[in-house]
Amino acid sequence: MINAISQNLYCKKIEQFIQRLSQRVLATTMPLSGGYARSQEPVAFSDRLARQYEPAEEGMQWGATWDSAWFHLQGTVPVEWQGKEVVAQLDFNGEALVFDAGGVPIQGLTNGSVFIDPGQWSGRTILPLFERAEGGEKVELWVEAAASSLFGVQRQPEADRGSPTRHGTYTGTVNRMRLAVFNREIWLLAIEMHTLYQLFKAQPADSTRHTRLLHGLSDAVDLFADDSAQASACRDQLKPLLATPAHASAPTVTAVGHAHIDTAWL
Repeated sequence: MINAISQNLYCKKIEQFIQRLSQRVLATTMPLSGGYARSQEPVAFSDRLARQYEPAEEGMQWGATWDSAWFHLQGTVPVEWQGKEVVAQLDFNGEALVFDAGGVPIQGLTNGSVFIDPGQWSGRTILPLFERAEGGEKVELWVEAAASSLFGVQRQPEADRGSPTRHGTYTGTVNRMRLAVFNREIWLLAIEMHTLYQLFKAQPADSTRHTRLLHGLSDAVDLFADDSAQASACRDQLKPLLATPAHASAPTVTAVGHAHIDTAWL
């Protein structure tokens, strides 16, 4: 069993490493250009061209509580990104749905999560585009955004009956609107480190597995040595920890649930 002071030092080391990994998932980025058309009610894809579009850029507010907006985004993959995996990083501080130029839905977007603090590796803000870019590809995306979060809008507890914010507020903001080089090995390493760290925290402090997980995670941090090229080697080192089953007397649990697809807001 590790003493409390040493364990806290190990934990800080691992937590800070996972945070640093999240900052390396998107190695290089460039802004997408585009415009947006705001509305109080959702507008169908077929009617989007009839709207009046204004320039859109990162940092701007595009809407308020329950507003909708269409974004038309365009860009070109730099030739220097040849051979790299290229994605779009899209965050409109709300929920959104991406369409291609023909109106086919591609992917939903949100910067919220009930499981983990959203970041570059954990939030639903990454849209895969090219697994291996040739360089020079044209990108055109249509995004329908809603100024609301996973659970609606931000509500004020026990608001006065006459308060203008009694029924909640929300701000639609363009947080990210970029093309990016995606480092998949770093992303996978971040996920595996996070998974094992959560498993470590769930183990009894006096258990052998608790100690092995802590030392194994710490060793992976040391092996990385602040060199992204070491990501694959770190993942190989973590494989035995991920493959270790529960002890023989542990119960078998089957989780059953359903997927609630909330299309009413889009």
